[in-house]
Parts: sequence; C-alpha cells; structure tokens
Amino acid sequence: MPQPTANWSAVVGNRLIFEHQQLQSEAQQTDPQITIDCLNNGQQNAYNTITSSVFQNKGTIFFLNGGARTGKTFLYNTIALKCRNIGHIVVTVASSGIASLLLVGGRTAHSTFSIPLDVLDNSNYGLSKQSLQAELFRETKLIIWDEVPMQHRHCVETVDRTLRDICDSEKPFGGITVVLGGDFRQILPVIPKGVREQIVNASLRHSVL
Repeated sequence: MPQPTANWSAVVGNRLIFEHQQLQSEAQQTDPQITIDCLNNGQQNAYNTITSSVFQNKGTIFFLNGGARTGKTFLYNTIALKCRNIGHIVVTVASSGIASLLLVGGRTAHSTFSIPLDVLDNSNYGLSKQSLQAELFRETKLIIWDEVPMQHRHCVETVDRTLRDICDSEKPFGGITVVLGGDFRQILPVIPKGVREQIVNASLRHSVL
C-alpha cells in the first residue's frame, strides 16, 4: 500500500473528538423538534429535566427506569440529537454490544471507559490526563449509559472515580450530567457461582451513587 503523504493526526487532532464533531454535523442537518414532538408525556418530562441539567451545567445523575419497549432508546437518541444539534459532545454507551448498536454513535461501556475485566471496590483504570480519552471526557457535556443494571456496581463507581480525577472535580462523574438507564427486572449483574445476597449486593441499587 502507498504510504500516507500527510500527517493526518495533525490535521484531525484528537480522533475521538473528531468522531463526535462528525455526529454533531449530522445532527445539525436534522430538525430535533420533529422527534421531540413524538415524545409522550413521561418521555417529555424526562427530556426537559435531563436537557435542563445539560444546558445549565448542573452535572446531575439520572436513572431512567423502564421496561422493554417503553421507548427508552428513542428518548436517549432524542436527547443526544438535541444536545449535538447545538454543539455539545454526548457520549452514548451501553453495557452490551447489541444495545450499543441502537444508540446513535453508541459504543460498549467497557471499550469507551476502558473498564478492566476484574473490578474491585477500589479499582481505577490507567487513563492518563494527557490521553485522547481524557481530553474527550473533559469536553463531554452528557453521558448516556444504557442497560446499566447488568453492570457490577464497582464498574460504575470506577468510572465515577476516574472521571473525577480527569476533570479535577469532586462532583459525581466529574460534574458531567449522566443518564443511567435500564430495567432491574430484566437482568442483574452476573456473579459466577454467586448466591442471591451477592448478586443483590453487586447491584447498582447498593451503590453510593
């Protein structure tokens, strides 16, 4: 193959931020009001509350609870579309690969946050403040994390500690507005050979967050 004739890293800069800028460009070619008008009353209430936190930099944590086929993914994409339309960076992740494909710009949580396979209650992942991911998270206004009940609570707490360190903030998730969503009736964290008490203890409901 021919060798590249230009330094593309210098042209693009941070490739992760560049990918999100492309999502912003696509969102700016769409009228978000069309999808906003399709929200029902419950979705509209959640939309107004979450976007208010993003626009006012409140850094609030939300949990969007809903069963299957209640429109959670549609709401996630609508919120992300609106925020990207006005130039904000939105990181959309899911705990499973299938769920991440349904989110616009979605990735798995483990790949996005570099969550280690074996997570303890005091784990931190080795992400330097000079890395591309750290630069992306400092520019991020909103994180949407779908199917979070299937994650061990230590995974979510590890992301929380790391973002606080990267953003130099003691606020939860470094002051970034975070939407956690899912349904505890569908699937819980998998604990190998675990008994009921261990599974319940690993649930996000027992997290300090």
